Amino acid sequence: MTLIKATDHIRTVAQDHLILIDELEITSAEALRYPAELQRAYGLQGEIHLPSFPLQTWRGYATALHELGHFLDPQQLPNLDQDISASILGQRDMFSDNRITSELGAWQWARANALVWNQEMDDVRNHCLLSYAHVTRWHQFGIESVEHGRFLVLDD
Repeated sequence: MTLIKATDHIRTVAQDHLILIDELEITSAEALRYPAELQRAYGLQGEIHLPSFPLQTWRGYATALHELGHFLDPQQLPNLDQDISASILGQRDMFSDNRITSELGAWQWARANALVWNQEMDDVRNHCLLSYAHVTRWHQFGIESVEHGRFLVLDD
């Protein structure tokens, strides 16, 4: 498996599901779902913003899959106003259960749909999960975990 094949995989999944890939000069990635009227007008669900595309690392592959998961995981929930405030303020303890559920679901979708999953990808997933909530909050979502440094190790 190569990063070229991983890039092709992301491109194919995005095209198959009418999701635009946009490379932005930013350090983080995001998914932007279009409102219904724009979906109809453009024939697209939305777009994912990636800091680097074509992919340069397995971390980038995991992140791209995660952003696609925000569109394709059937258990995604809408963000609440408090989630926007929490993101702006960098206060992970303010994220709603909706946001936590959606982030976890997007990562589960990413792992389930990856052509390959390796330790680098696991590390970025675990690092991101800890950026959304402390390890003790993940227990409320039925996630068994063990802390190793700053990473959360999830039992799959």
